[in-house]
Amino acid sequence: MTANASAGRESDETGASRVDADVVVIGAGVVGLAVAWRLAATRAVIVVERHESFARETSSHNTGIVHAGMFYATGSLKHRLCLAGNRLLTAWCATHSVRLAHTGKLIVALGDDERDGLDALAARAAANAVPGMSRLDAAGAPP
Repeated sequence: MTANASAGRESDETGASRVDADVVVIGAGVVGLAVAWRLAATRAVIVVERHESFARETSSHNTGIVHAGMFYATGSLKHRLCLAGNRLLTAWCATHSVRLAHTGKLIVALGDDERDGLDALAARAAANAVPGMSRLDAAGAPP
């Protein structure tokens, strides 16, 4: 075996490479890369991806929305994870100088028959302690 320029990599007489690592992460999507990033602080990590680049499957279809938690039953796991995840992601982005745009969400009732549903959603958002919620009338809505 001969040493290659990459740390931990060796080649045999056929040119086949052998790479030493403590951990192999399969998949370079958002979850795989997050796990690899965290593990790399204390271990040698290799990420294996079958596509030509990272985030080519499910991760590439992510809408980028940081959910506030207003749509889920109060106290449910989804509600609690939305609130906690929102806080954690915002803090992580600030710590790592990653721009995060808090653009908000405008939910509208298009007719009087939809007002009860909008009222129920506003009540759930309040019960779920969703930050930054406010009611607008037609005059206060953005153009």
